Amino acid sequence: MKTKILLVFAIIAIFSVSAAGTARAAVIATLYGTGTNGTQGLETKDSHFTLISEPALANTTGPFITQATAGFPYPSAWIADPSNAEWISPQKTYTASGAGDPEGDYEYQETFSLAGYNPADTVITGEIATDNTLVSITLDGVTLTNAQLGAGFNYNNVTDNALTAFTISFTNNTFNSGINTLDFTVDNGKGTTGNPTGLLVELSGTANTVVPEPSTVTVYILGLFVLLGFAIRKKLIRI
Repeated sequence: MKTKILLVFAIIAIFSVSAAGTARAAVIATLYGTGTNGTQGLETKDSHFTLISEPALANTTGPFITQATAGFPYPSAWIADPSNAEWISPQKTYTASGAGDPEGDYEYQETFSLAGYNPADTVITGEIATDNTLVSITLDGVTLTNAQLGAGFNYNNVTDNALTAFTISFTNNTFNSGINTLDFTVDNGKGTTGNPTGLLVELSGTANTVVPEPSTVTVYILGLFVLLGFAIRKKLIRI
């Protein structure tokens, strides 16, 4: 009878320990900045951002990784590409004397998944530059306010010649446990020639995920040996 009781407690202990884990911060693997974190070739279509809305006259199939021509639009007008992001725009390339893009709003969208992560621990950090005005940043259809994008952030301060930092966290926002969408809407002002529009975003994110500790595996194995020992002992006693 005592042997059976010990076996029951051993089984309970093993499964209790093996079920335990430690919440550890992990990089969100499906979240990318423009230009696939700066790894895509110029004039190629961005692999992770979609231009879901644009003025009717634009009629483009972008967004594309922007190719500068004779220093235009960057670095003469736009900040140069940083190491981990690239400008994207409705057209592949621009010239200072070209027509540019029609005036109006351009909405760029990216989707990312939090499957396997804890949404309540999610933090996204980034830096952004736009030509011309950043109209909004939207998370899952909800437009984020200045306060929801981190201390000191202000839409009016976002320009095309400097990067502006922002933060999106669960404290101020709500993330879905599965697919999430981020939208960046940029307004292109009126211009006659050399009037491109574009978006540059550096993005990274972390969220906690539960993984077994190495000690958990060790305890599990030891527990199996204990159970095996009891079984062998019981069999020998019967013999």
